[in-house]
Amino acid sequence: MPKIHFHETINHGTVDLPYTIYHTKLPDFFESYPLHWHDEIEIIYQNEGSTDLTINNISYVSNKGDIFLVLPQTPHRIRRNKNNSSDLFNLIFAPNKICNSNTNKKLYQKYIEPFYNGSKEYPIHLKPFTKLNAELTPIIKDLISIRYDGYQSNELIYISNLYKIIHLINLHAKDIKTKTANTDKSFGFIKDAIYKIQIMYSQKITLENTAKQLKVSKSHFMKTFKKVTGKSFIAYLIDYRLEIAAKQLSEGKFKIFEISGSTGFNNESYFIRAFTKKYKVTPKQYMLMNKKKG
Repeated sequence: MPKIHFHETINHGTVDLPYTIYHTKLPDFFESYPLHWHDEIEIIYQNEGSTDLTINNISYVSNKGDIFLVLPQTPHRIRRNKNNSSDLFNLIFAPNKICNSNTNKKLYQKYIEPFYNGSKEYPIHLKPFTKLNAELTPIIKDLISIRYDGYQSNELIYISNLYKIIHLINLHAKDIKTKTANTDKSFGFIKDAIYKIQIMYSQKITLENTAKQLKVSKSHFMKTFKKVTGKSFIAYLIDYRLEIAAKQLSEGKFKIFEISGSTGFNNESYFIRAFTKKYKVTPKQYMLMNKKKG
């Protein structure tokens, strides 16, 4: 069965060049990208249109020219802003692989380690009229312009630009006296709850049992889960099951009643109603639409 991984563990780029850039268009590629986190820094550049972003429980609207900084292990999600289209670039790189403590301990401790240990406060939303945005934009556009060129022949250009980005971000960072994690402490058990949904979506999952297994009260779990994800636990579970069902329908390998059962919906009629509400077409229509595309 296909899975949607919330903690991305894939390697972005190569061992020698731990960097990649994605060109994302909403809704051309997808309507939204669910809550997730990874071990790299992500820089989001809004090229055209607008996007709804949630970064570490805070909601933002990204407009043309905006830049967002997402630190390692920070939960974030990307959604289409109302009915607006969105064109953005996602630059993802691992600063601790570009410069690590073995190659240059002094530089690593000064410029890289704070990204991971919470000893500095970094700006998140960089609007076009801010100084850091003005400094980063030409570097980002340079990386965008050469994104189709081979890494093998341009690795020094990529690495030098990434060093510039790291340098500029650190210039605008503020030291904080008390070290804090990049995410709220409560996010720890929410990660576990999301992981449970991911691996057990086909089985019976209840709010009460999940809270009990995580050793938190039901009320605290409900409140924190909605704060972090923007949805109730049950709504999130149903939405995840529907996304898995949509993938299976698009593949056309199983019958609708089989997909309904394998994604945790014991009632096929309820599955059809829920799917139609989310995707505005019935499961059968969705399957036929994707069959024509193929």
